[in-house]
Amino acid sequence: GSPMMRCYASTTGKGFAPRGSPGFCFVSRKHTCKQEVPGDESSGGCRGGTVCREFRISRFLTSGYQTWTHLQFCVFPESYEDSSLAWYVPFNSVELVTGNPAFLKEHAEMRFREDSIPIDRAYEHYVSAR
Repeated sequence: GSPMMRCYASTTGKGFAPRGSPGFCFVSRKHTCKQEVPGDESSGGCRGGTVCREFRISRFLTSGYQTWTHLQFCVFPESYEDSSLAWYVPFNSVELVTGNPAFLKEHAEMRFREDSIPIDRAYEHYVSAR
């Protein structure tokens, strides 16, 4: 199977299927997925407990231009870490396209207290540190 897929012994996505045994394969958490029904987070083939959430992220290019990209990842729906894409490559900003668009804003104050630099400066900091 694909490296982003994991096969489980049951449809709940818990307990891996033994090697060579039949199983049910789902996309792992924090890996790319594709919503079969646009806007339906349950239609992306994600493992139990996760949803296929669509994000819009921006990045600054070395030329000074800003680009926007739409990506979909399997994430825990109530996890700020997952929905903030803190684990993903550096970017300038992130917006939820599906799910509760206010979710990130509701948790942003807590996030900024934990970070030494605000998210809009994170990419510049990352680039200058390289």
